[in-house]
Parts: sequence; C-alpha cells; structure tokens
Amino acid sequence: LKNGAVTSGNLQEPDFLDVQAWARENTTVSDVFLTPPYMEGFRVESERTTVGEWKDGTLATSLPQFGFNWIETMKELGFKQGKDMRASFNALDERDLLKTARKYGVKYLVSEREGLKFKTVYANKKYHVYRLTDNLP
Repeated sequence: LKNGAVTSGNLQEPDFLDVQAWARENTTVSDVFLTPPYMEGFRVESERTTVGEWKDGTLATSLPQFGFNWIETMKELGFKQGKDMRASFNALDERDLLKTARKYGVKYLVSEREGLKFKTVYANKKYHVYRLTDNLP
C-alpha cells in the first residue's frame, strides 16, 4: 500500500524495480529479457516480455502442454529438484545463457552476477543488465 493505493511495484525490491524502469525507458516493447527465475514481476513495471519466471509455472495447471515446456525452460535455467534456484541460475556459464537466448529470442539478461563476458548496458547496486545480441551469431 502506498499513499492509500495498492501498487504492483511496492512488493518488489527497489533495485529490481530500478532495472524494470530502465528497461521500460531504454528498450523497445519487442525486446525480450532473460530474468532470474527466482525473481518475479519483471514484466509488470518494465512492460517487457520475460523468459524464465518461476511463477509462470502456475499456468501449467490449466495448460498441461505449457507446463511441459515451462519445466524444460526451468531446467535450461538451472532448475534441479532439491537445489537452490538462485545458486543454480547464477552458476550457469555464458554458453548456457547464450543457448537459451538464441532459443527464445532474448536480447537482454538481468543478473546478480558481475563480470559476465557480455556488454553491460545498465547496472545498479545489485543487478546488471547485459545485452546478449552482441554475442549471438
């Protein structure tokens, strides 16, 4: 609740909201983002398409084929039963991230990891936005 009104952003951490604002103001509506699967809500404030949000799996209850595809995507992003999703996603190497980017038409990666071998186009205290298209064949 903010000033008596319910807002979508008030439940998200400020640094994640900051990246969403940057995306909305500096990218096109057609740009696709690969976001940390353990985070949620990126598309709300960014107004951009995302790949990899764990919460999207809730659609699997009414769309079984979507569920099968969704779990495969989660596996590509490091999901392993009983393993910490944050650690698994952050352990992916650049090749794995580029493979997923190619498959889903991703242009940007949002990551907590600093120093990946991609062009950094924005960063704040916690998140880095990398442009992956510079590395795609």
